[in-house]
Amino acid sequence: MKIKILNYKLLKSSIAFSLLLMLSGTIVDAKENEAQQQNASNIKKLEIFYNDKNAQINTDKTEEIANSEQVELSMLLNLALQNNPKVHKALFKSNATKTIIGQAKGLYAPELMLGSGFAKERINLQNENSNIYPNSFSDFMYGRISVSQLIYDFGATSLKIKMAKDLYESSKFEIDTEINNLVYEVRDKYYYLIFTKLQKSATEDLSIEFKDQISLIKEHYKKHSAKTQCSCIQLENMGDIPIQELNIANTERLLNESQNDIELTQVKLNNIIGLPYSNPYKISDKLSDEKLEITSENLVKIANTSRPELKYAQKQIELAQKKEKSVIKDITPRLNLFGSYGGGGATYQNESYNNYGSYQVGAMLSTPWINPVIVHKKLEEAKFAKNYEQANALEIAYNTYLEIQEAHISYNTEIKNIEKCKKTLGKAQKVLKIFKKMYADGEDCYIHVGEFTCIVFEAKINYYNALYKLNSAKAAMDKAVGKIITKEDIITNL
Repeated sequence: MKIKILNYKLLKSSIAFSLLLMLSGTIVDAKENEAQQQNASNIKKLEIFYNDKNAQINTDKTEEIANSEQVELSMLLNLALQNNPKVHKALFKSNATKTIIGQAKGLYAPELMLGSGFAKERINLQNENSNIYPNSFSDFMYGRISVSQLIYDFGATSLKIKMAKDLYESSKFEIDTEINNLVYEVRDKYYYLIFTKLQKSATEDLSIEFKDQISLIKEHYKKHSAKTQCSCIQLENMGDIPIQELNIANTERLLNESQNDIELTQVKLNNIIGLPYSNPYKISDKLSDEKLEITSENLVKIANTSRPELKYAQKQIELAQKKEKSVIKDITPRLNLFGSYGGGGATYQNESYNNYGSYQVGAMLSTPWINPVIVHKKLEEAKFAKNYEQANALEIAYNTYLEIQEAHISYNTEIKNIEKCKKTLGKAQKVLKIFKKMYADGEDCYIHVGEFTCIVFEAKINYYNALYKLNSAKAAMDKAVGKIITKEDIITNL
């Protein structure tokens, strides 16, 4: 009967342990489902921390871009935030990092330990005066449950919580960095797609111009043939008409190339927004020529408060400093309260004996095993890691300053180029008009008309390209400082 009671106690311990495992699994599953719901909520709530009217994000929009009459930049940015995997990766990494805070806080919670065991033992006590058989076995069974509660650890756990929070803050800056880079990529490809459409439009105008000039050439031949008594067919064979037909054929080739540029750019843009299989859609056909006067000093001031990489580097330095302190904190004493209950016994030849149950309650002040050599080397490692983060932060600051300068110089250069390209286009159009009139009046040959028709086309392309580069340089300048710059930012940072 005693052995049955003992087995019953162990059975209860095993059942309790199994229930605890099942409960733990249920809690983990519940937390995982909660985390998935939180991820979905965070994805919906993701928005760009910019204040430009062309980049405002409304994450509640779900319209398909193919059904839109015209897709705006804001819609593309919204789709990129919802679908680009880079943002999702950074978000999931941040959520995973956030759990470390809970793990650190969990060190304050009570710790539970369950244990049970079974052993068979053969005791060899055979002698001349003993009736114990050497081939008999004794069965030993036991079980124990223990609880421990941390009372005080001289700030070691609170430091771990602070380190976990710093790590989580760093991961949020990584999300901001991905968003900042993504916004630049979308804007740059969007502006270039507009440029390719303008390029195709200019090429179509060139083709129409060349075709219209055939009538001008024929009219010129009629006047010329009346003076020289030559037939128009003979004069057409002199070269102007064949040359013009060659120009038209070459323009058709340029049209094919411009259409190819449009399709390739659209594919790249779709890939960036995370919808690589999207159907073609309509976008604006205009590039802004708005100019913003700002100094590199003002850009640096804005970057100091907005650029996520700079914030990340500073947070990493703070984390490294805390890691250095944690090396000492990890060897400080811990004060714990503990309690336990255990029971067990043995059987021999179907007889049970030594069944027992015991309780323990107490407090303990203890330190982990301390190895002075390892502690010393960990301190050295922490110091070098801190120095590394400081040097890394300085490198990021230098690279950011260089990026700001490059973007600022490019932006100012494109402002000047736009004015020059606009003047060049205007002059070329005037000269072409003059040569067309002279050719119609028989005062000049067609060579100048054809030459300046091509010059006007090149001037148009150069002007459109300058507009694209201006908008792209503005996007690069915004990326360098970590936000879209407005006139209010310039006034604030004067």
